[in-house]
Amino acid sequence: MKKTRSKKKLFVLLIIFILLSITGCSDKREIIMVAASLEDVVNNEYIKFGSNEIFINYGGSLSLARRIQSNNKKIGGVIFASKDSLDILINKNLIDESSINILASNSLVIVTNSKNRYTLEDIFNINNTLLVSDPEIAPAGVYASQAIKNIFSEDFINKNIIYSGDVTYVSNILKNDKDLFGIIYNTEAIKNDLNVIYRIPLDYHDKIEYKVGVLKNNDNEKISEFLNIIRSESIKDKLRELGFLVK
Repeated sequence: MKKTRSKKKLFVLLIIFILLSITGCSDKREIIMVAASLEDVVNNEYIKFGSNEIFINYGGSLSLARRIQSNNKKIGGVIFASKDSLDILINKNLIDESSINILASNSLVIVTNSKNRYTLEDIFNINNTLLVSDPEIAPAGVYASQAIKNIFSEDFINKNIIYSGDVTYVSNILKNDKDLFGIIYNTEAIKNDLNVIYRIPLDYHDKIEYKVGVLKNNDNEKISEFLNIIRSESIKDKLRELGFLVK
């Protein structure tokens, strides 16, 4: 009888140990949040990195930052496309400020998938929709919202501008509809072979800077290792080839 009880106790203790082990591992930092406009270059390096200890989540930087603010479990690093996105994490004391580095910059362009030779003047005269990323979730929308105030009248903005999705979403819509115009990053225009109508001056909006950072509670060396690869000169060369501005 005593042996049976001892076996039961050992079995219960073993189950508790296994559950504690699983629970302890479940909170390990394993996710890097990345701006959607960097998906191509980051995903290529992620595939080559070949580790199942980290995962990449892409999206609008502002939306990702708010998700981290609400629940930062499992998240160890970020690559964001705006100062506002990082400020959310800095203000909540979630990110190691000493780890933040500028990776690259970008610019904005007005584009269409039509091969007609439009000019900016044509945009004023054609009563077509101008698609812009949603400034509530994507930095591209914030920058575009700043820029359009320096280009278009308030009446044009109210009648012709539609805000929706992040910059990748907007690029995909434009790629499949020749009747639409839109404002996206220059790198998205290159990637999707879109016709650039107008290059928006850099002083029409805040600096579009991509920054890399590590969260304070990161406990995964693979995250730091991968982010160091993304910061490397070889990756910066690839970013230049894709149309990013890199110092």
